[in-house]
Amino acid sequence: MFRERSIWISPAQIIPSDFDTAVNTAMDAIDKVRDTSTSHERCSIIEVMGRDAGYLALWCGIANGAERILMPEEHGFDEKALIEDILENKKTR
Repeated sequence: MFRERSIWISPAQIIPSDFDTAVNTAMDAIDKVRDTSTSHERCSIIEVMGRDAGYLALWCGIANGAERILMPEEHGFDEKALIEDILENKKTR
């Protein structure tokens, strides 16, 4: 006879520690760049590691309040429209 068991999975088992380290390292760097960009009233484009996978960019972008997040999985985005949007937002501030 088999006994029913519950399986508990902690967040540490779902998110590998190297991913957590990468996110925290990138967030620290982004915080420093954002402080400088804000004080000089500049726009910054940040690139994080993850050549073929955008999940690191997504996590860092959401955590740091990015206005736009571009990922390798996203195909066919219009660079010209993105630049025009950035310039338009700069005019309204």
